[in-house]
Amino acid sequence: MVKRSAFEGGFNMRFEPPFEKAEHVRKHRPGRPSKIDTDAELHAFVVARIDTTTFEALAAQIADHFPPERRVGKSAIHAWWQRQPNRHG
Repeated sequence: MVKRSAFEGGFNMRFEPPFEKAEHVRKHRPGRPSKIDTDAELHAFVVARIDTTTFEALAAQIADHFPPERRVGKSAIHAWWQRQPNRHG
């Protein structure tokens, strides 16, 4: 007598993850995404000024325009700018 395996013929179900992966995870970036990438208003503010001002001056403008919990400094701006594929300069 030949026993039939429960796995004979393979599985007919497809695994679907319960949620869509965050963009930074899909791009295999460790850690948290930057504030500039997650805050649309801050992102637009930075993009509008990044080519015409220094990182230090831009950080000062952000400090004048945004509340403390949404501010970023010149190092964070520079790190974000370095990761941009279409940056100028």
